[in-house]
Amino acid sequence: MHNDNILSSYFGRRLYAARIAKNLISESRSKPDCFVITYDNLASPPTIGDLLWVVMCARFFATKGFKVIFHLIDDGYRSDWRALSDQEIKKFVELQLTIIKSFTSKFQIDVKKISFLDHVTEVKNSANKKNVFFCKNETLHRLRVYAYSFNILNYLLSSETNEFLEKFLLSSTSLETKNQNPVTHKNYVAWHVRRNLIWGQDRNLNDYEFFEYYDRIRLRHGNKIIILISDLDSIEYYMNLAAKKNLRLEQSKFYGDSFVDDSYLVLNSDFYYQFKGGGMGAVAVMSDLPFEIVSGATCENYWQHPTFTSWQKPSQNFKADIRLVDPIFYSGQS
Repeated sequence: MHNDNILSSYFGRRLYAARIAKNLISESRSKPDCFVITYDNLASPPTIGDLLWVVMCARFFATKGFKVIFHLIDDGYRSDWRALSDQEIKKFVELQLTIIKSFTSKFQIDVKKISFLDHVTEVKNSANKKNVFFCKNETLHRLRVYAYSFNILNYLLSSETNEFLEKFLLSSTSLETKNQNPVTHKNYVAWHVRRNLIWGQDRNLNDYEFFEYYDRIRLRHGNKIIILISDLDSIEYYMNLAAKKNLRLEQSKFYGDSFVDDSYLVLNSDFYYQFKGGGMGAVAVMSDLPFEIVSGATCENYWQHPTFTSWQKPSQNFKADIRLVDPIFYSGQS
């Protein structure tokens, strides 16, 4: 069955991910020389969250002590990349490489930007080696591996110890970042917002939702500092909106100008909030940071509803596809 047909089914995704995870665990017991993780831009959208699921798969095997190579296949693009100019595509690919390296820096993973033909050649040349290619058949058919990587991680991590999770999960000390201004606040809340006028506008925070969610956060955290997390264009829009009602907010671009810098601010915070929004939520999900994320999930399955991940803590709350009028926004509950 074509994997796109499998991915259209909730139970199909679960079974598919469980089977791949079982095979990977079996292969890891044979003590391979190397795990090769692949992300193919021709099969993937220009989004960060989807990339992060695959990067975390690489981080998993590196945490296990295996040598890991990461292949970023960059010789063609999906149709949704057409909204970007050639210069924007080049800049985004550079960001991809930065994210892969920064989120795996403590493990010294070998990151290669290669063509699909080079990837195929490496697969063929490894026939006599003990190398394991993550989702090998899928990558050779240029299928969207990102779409089930999160679900694979759920299975891989379900039986791991707290000691392993402590090494694997993201933290502010695990990122390679170059903040322009050091964070001097001991206690603050991180709030991710999104405003993208090119695609995924249903995931943008409208003005009403922005003010309502601010009130919710302020009600729960009193006078604690709230740092708004997003790209420069979104930050400018929402900070101007906040100024109209004299809302007390700081913005992430004071501290750094990159996604990695923003990730550091998130992981260093006391609590993370996201209503709708984008890929920054993946950073919080892959950590032990307390959070409330209200955002749709497409290919990501709940581990066991209402638990989103197999490593989720009581202080972490993920809610998919709920509306702002849900009573939790006015009850003050987690």
